[in-house]
Order: sequence, then C-alpha cells, then structure tokens
Amino acid sequence: MTHDVTVAGNENAQAEAQAQPRAPKAGGFAMRASRWIHAHPNATKTVIGQPVYQFIRGGVAAIPYGISMALTLGGMAKLERTGKAMAQEAVQGSLKAGFGKRLEQLAKFPAIKTSMMVATSFTLYRGTSKIMKWMHDSLFDPKDSVAQTAEKIQHLPSATWKKMKENAPAGVASTPVAAFALGFVTNTFSKPAPELLKDAAGKSLDWTHGNMKLAKLEGRGGKLLKSVLAHPNARFVEQAAINTLGYSLFFEIGDRLFKDKQIARGVWKGDNNSIIPAKPDAPAPEKKHYGFFTNEPSVGRFVLRRMLPTAVSISAYTAFKFRHSYMHLGDFVVKPAEKILPQMPKLIKIETIAVLWFAMIPLVAEKWEKIYDGFFDKLEKKAQAKDGVVPATPAAHEASTPAPKLAEAPTHTISAPEAHARVHAAQTQQLAV
Repeated sequence: MTHDVTVAGNENAQAEAQAQPRAPKAGGFAMRASRWIHAHPNATKTVIGQPVYQFIRGGVAAIPYGISMALTLGGMAKLERTGKAMAQEAVQGSLKAGFGKRLEQLAKFPAIKTSMMVATSFTLYRGTSKIMKWMHDSLFDPKDSVAQTAEKIQHLPSATWKKMKENAPAGVASTPVAAFALGFVTNTFSKPAPELLKDAAGKSLDWTHGNMKLAKLEGRGGKLLKSVLAHPNARFVEQAAINTLGYSLFFEIGDRLFKDKQIARGVWKGDNNSIIPAKPDAPAPEKKHYGFFTNEPSVGRFVLRRMLPTAVSISAYTAFKFRHSYMHLGDFVVKPAEKILPQMPKLIKIETIAVLWFAMIPLVAEKWEKIYDGFFDKLEKKAQAKDGVVPATPAAHEASTPAPKLAEAPTHTISAPEAHARVHAAQTQQLAV
C-alpha cells in the first residue's frame, strides 16, 4: 500500500514538473538576448534607435498590408470588369443589364474602392503593428529581471498567438468601419485637370510614374520632385490638409471602437472610459478640470492630441508615399488592357515599399501623446490636490502593463502615482497603430 502511494506521488511530481515552463538556458539565445536588452534598455529611445524601431515595426506590418492592398485592388477591378461584361452581354433594359451596370459603377467608385482597400489592408497593418509594439514594450519592460525577460523571449511565440486572438475581434470590428471615413474624406481631393496641372513653362506636374520617366529623360527629374510639392498648381497643401482630416477621423473612430469592443469583452486594461453610454449601474465618469482637453471623445482632445501630430506626419506621408514613391516605383493601378493576376506581384511590391513611410506617423504621434498626457496629468493632479481629492489607486490587475504570463514572478509593490502611470501605458499600448 505504501509502495503504491509512493509511486503515485512520484508520478504526480513528474507530471507537475513537466507542466512547469522550462527555465531558459544560461548560454541560450533567450538569455543572451535578454542580457543585451538589459545592457541597452534605451536602445529604441535614442535619436537613431527610435526611428529604426518604428521602421522595423512598420516594415513587418507592411508585408500583409501590401499583399492585401494589391489583392483588394485586383478584386475591385475584377468586379468592375464583370459588371461591364454583364451589362454588355445582356439585353438592354433587362434586370441583368441593370445589375451589371450598377456593379461596374460601384466597383469603380473611388470612395468605395479606397474604403474597401483600407478596410482589408489596414486591419492587417494595424493589427500587426499593435502586436509589434506589445512585443517591444513587453521585452523592454524595466521592471523585469534578466531571467524574467529571458522567459518572455523563450515563450514569445505562444504568448504572441494569445495576444493576437485577444486583439483580433476588436480589430475586425473597428478598422473596417473607420475605413469608410478615410475613404470618403480623402477622395474629396481630386487631381487637377491635365491642362491645369502644369508649371509656367508648360511642363506637366502630374505625379505619375510615366511623367517622372519623361522628366528624367529631359534632365528635370529632381525639379519635378520639388514641383509636385511646392508648385501651387500641384495643390499639395490641399491634399495634405484633406488627408490630415481623413486619417485623424480614421484613427479616432478606429481606436474608440477598438476600445469599446475590448471593454465589452472584458479584456481592456486601463481606465473604463467608453464612448458607449454607460449602463445604469455603471460608475459615474470622473469629473475632470481639464476634460475639454482629456475626455474621450472631446473636441479639444481630438484637435490637439490627434489632429496636430497627424498634420505633421501625414503631410510627410502624403509627400513621400502618395507622390514621390509612386513616381519612382510605379502607379498603383490595374492596367485595364492587361490580365489582372499577372499584375499582382508588381503591385504588391509597389505598395509594400511605399507604405514604409507610414512609420513616420507613430514616430511622431506616440511621442506627442506621451508629452500631451503627461502635461495634463500634472495639471489635473494639481487641481485635484487643491480640491482635496485623493487620487484613487487602480486595481492590481489594471496596474500592470500587459505581458505574457510565463512563470511565477515576485510580486511588486507599487505606489499610486506609478500605478496611475502604468494604466496610461497599458491603454496607450493597446491603441498603438
């Protein structure tokens, strides 16, 4: 009897030991990478490191984006051709002819076409970008020891898959809806007619690949690159302003819907500040002295925290992606006289490279948001201190930055200000592009 109990106890002990995550090897990759991270904790915060990190992050996100953009563009072109053929083959005035004509019109309508491409492609881009930022923030968490970081690296694939499953429902429910705001707003800009899109010498200012090739042959390629941005007839400032509004609405709507979806699913980490009206039993929203600048949504917050940094980065993005990149790489259009499928590899290459400039947006926005939030946090604390309000300490599960749960770690005791800062970090991380 004693022997049986001993054997059973040994088997249970072995099963528990097998269930425990294996500790990283001292000389293994995970430990070496962890030591490097702790030896260079500010590697991605320097003047050079920050842009490099953002462009690597954007480069990874650009791969699914470029593939999706090209395939969606090809799909819309196929629908347009199908509708046109249906209308031509059917008896005039028939239901089939009418349906084909409407299908053709819908597929080639610029705002609808842009919205569909944004809905599919930016869902993948923003989803990938959020995962990349989460990985970075988790691995560069200053609270972790070398051993804890090594464990995170060792179990990163499974933890990443878990995070993707957590974010995917909210991403699918938010970005495609916000895409229509971007698609319809940005298409209010129209390129000037060819006879108006010229400089004083009568040379075309069109930002197409063909015009760029012609300008290079004539020895004025560099001048054209400047003119498409600086010449008033090119209307660059107008396009940049329209793009600023369109992308600001896209980011704001997408982030608010993403947040509300995660709140509804019970997985949002941070303050429960939803744009959906609160339920009767929900706690009343906190009254703020600077609510015009910090409440979400609010006009002040949208203009100063969202539109202002977007105006800076989107202007550069408009110049380098929508004009210069396409002039050098090729036009992102499906040629009507050629088969669609053979055109896909080139279109994928063009869009994947061109969208790399999108990394400038989080590079500017994330830095500005941190400064903006910190500034108004200090003002709010001073105002509340005058009123005699004691800041509430966030719950323990809200105070920690989301990271892979890999192994038991020592419990950290934190102060109320530190907990408040971590809540801001958690919600900023979840909404990152």
